[in-house]
Amino acid sequence: MANEKIGPHHQMIIEAKHVEALYELWGIDYAIEIEAAEDGETPETVRPGYCMSYTSHFQDGGLSFPLPRFLLEALAELGMAFAQMAPNFWRYFLASWIRAREEGLRFGPEELKQLFSIKRNSGFPGMMILAPRPGRSIIDGNPNRDDRWREKFFVFKINPASVGDFDFETIPGEWSNEIEPFGSAPMTPELRGLIATLRRGNPRWLVFTAERIQDAYALPPVENRATLVGPVVPVRPEKGHRAKRAREKEALPDHPDESSEVGLGLPPPLRVLGEGTSQADSIACIPDAQETSSWRFSYDNERDAYVQMAVANAKAMEGSNEYTALMEKRLADFPSKEEVGGHLLTIQQLRGELEAKVALQTDLDSMREKHRREIEGCKATSLKERSLARRSLAQEYDAVLSVVKYKLRKKKEETATEIRSEGGFKLEEELVRLKDREISLDLDYGVASVSDPSLSRLDLPEVSGDSVDQE
Repeated sequence: MANEKIGPHHQMIIEAKHVEALYELWGIDYAIEIEAAEDGETPETVRPGYCMSYTSHFQDGGLSFPLPRFLLEALAELGMAFAQMAPNFWRYFLASWIRAREEGLRFGPEELKQLFSIKRNSGFPGMMILAPRPGRSIIDGNPNRDDRWREKFFVFKINPASVGDFDFETIPGEWSNEIEPFGSAPMTPELRGLIATLRRGNPRWLVFTAERIQDAYALPPVENRATLVGPVVPVRPEKGHRAKRAREKEALPDHPDESSEVGLGLPPPLRVLGEGTSQADSIACIPDAQETSSWRFSYDNERDAYVQMAVANAKAMEGSNEYTALMEKRLADFPSKEEVGGHLLTIQQLRGELEAKVALQTDLDSMREKHRREIEGCKATSLKERSLARRSLAQEYDAVLSVVKYKLRKKKEETATEIRSEGGFKLEEELVRLKDREISLDLDYGVASVSDPSLSRLDLPEVSGDSVDQE
């Protein structure tokens, strides 16, 4: 396990008994190995081969297994650990990605950096959140608070069932406190078009249901960019000959001929006499050099304006054609009434199966509870019977012991009676007599050794204790 760098972290409140409920609640495939965190395991110190996630990402954020590739690629590019992603980060990213996918546009880390700025959560060290850049908010109603979400986490094993074919080692395993902030993102026509497209329908977080999220996952990947949208310029209607003159300028070709020059009010080209000209041509006035220069200057300005307008119109038409083709494709892919009816029938069937499964699960739970109560009742009865048996056995043992003691005492008394009847009193009297004899001999010996010291010089025979006993 890695060492903590940013902690301390909150203590986990998800236990092993809750893991089974997660499978049923979120419909997770059992091929995905989910476990409760071990003792001492925190979001920052996850065992090798596993990754940590918060339940709020799945329960309230729409995350599911296998983990979406666009999210994993973004985390790898940002150099951010998976567990550093706050619920706010995931919701903004997911909702923006879904809107782009629904519009047939790509949305990756590049677009994410243009719409949002990344910040550190001041309340929870190490956690990263997203904040919309000024004037670029797309999703409204994103919850700012989640109830005890940092305490509700679990670990899952990294395998193809959980992350697909993505190389999860490209995502940092250790938490980083040096994640680079997003740089400046100037407003461009392409970005303006992306924002305008994603804002269609005024999306709010609550409308991104589980069904809508799954539908977005099912859409084919796209690489289309947003249509260029220039700055808004107010157009005022013109009247009279000015409007007519503007329409005439729009009809000008890139290389105007003589008729166009006449339409613009320019002087016709001069002709030499004798080249099929009429008498009226012979009296045509030749303009001076200054007047000719002003006509040429006016023509050049109008021609440049027309070229710019034609280029802009061509770009707008190209974007309009692309958008039309995209909408036609979407309409072609839109399900028919029969297909929708089939989907509704499938939904009803699945709902019926789900209700049956829920009823079966309820019955299983009730049977499990009944079985548990029966087991507990049997255990209590067994303990009670065992206690009564022990108490009864102890009483019987005490009774037998008292009988044995009584018999032993009675047997002893009978033995003593027999001894007395067979001369037991004579033996006792003889024992008393011998003890008195021993005492008298000790006294005589003491008197003899003290009264006459001269006796010690006499050679007297020794008297042993055996001879005394024999007397």
